[in-house]
Amino acid sequence: MKILIVDDEDELSRMLKRYLKTKGFSDVITINTPEAAIQYIELNKPDFVFLDINLNTKLNGIDVLKQVHRTTPETLICMVSAYRDEHEQQSLSEGAKWFLRKPTTLDDLLAILKSAGQ
Repeated sequence: MKILIVDDEDELSRMLKRYLKTKGFSDVITINTPEAAIQYIELNKPDFVFLDINLNTKLNGIDVLKQVHRTTPETLICMVSAYRDEHEQQSLSEGAKWFLRKPTTLDDLLAILKSAGQ
């Protein structure tokens, strides 16, 4: 399974990538800007994306989600945010399959990946 992590917190992304590799997910990429994420997804069509909503740029994760859902609808997306009430319903209605609130556990992330692989 090809996995993309999109988050502007580099250390968090690197930690999650290391964790997923220890769990047998060898094809994990991290990207920290929405523009690079859109380009990567359209060119490489990952199977799964963990996508943070707040990316501290003009575009946010929901902007990325909307574009990706139009151009690559087969890519499974889990939105991640510290602001559940504000973004959960919008994320799910725009095409995300899952929504996780920060902070979350590694077990929660792993459970979602396992459900996506079935």
